Amino acid sequence: MKLEEQPFIQVRNMVENARRRKTTSGQFGFHESVLQTKGQIQAAVLLLRLDLALLGDFIFMKSRVHSVRDQSDLFANPKENRKESRLLISDSISSHRIIQQVEGHIFLAQLYTLELQTSKQSSHAEDLREKARNALEESERLCNMHPSQTRGLSQEI
Repeated sequence: MKLEEQPFIQVRNMVENARRRKTTSGQFGFHESVLQTKGQIQAAVLLLRLDLALLGDFIFMKSRVHSVRDQSDLFANPKENRKESRLLISDSISSHRIIQQVEGHIFLAQLYTLELQTSKQSSHAEDLREKARNALEESERLCNMHPSQTRGLSQEI
């Protein structure tokens, strides 16, 4: 559901429209966390989780193939998945959803790690390790700041 299609936004737009026409003098205010983005964010989490599982399984199965006929190299570039993870983090921050924010950082770390498994360049590998480490540190920091909201996520880190 697009942001402008959400019921709270539609009501706010109607009140603002009536106020502009001077048919009402009331103000309409609401807190941003009231927006109905929970389903959208949870769907993004599920899609990223599935993408990670599929990519991880594929890389694992590819590493187990020891065929003479299989001379192909595997190069993983989960650029779009990282973009989706960052978008998830951004949406989670704006809607005050700490759990999904932590999950977004965990997903980023996992994506860097999966790319690391297929990287042939040592300089690139160290950069990926550092980025994965930073993402995990951020998720750990959020868990420490919000222990009651993130209960259970610490084990995933």
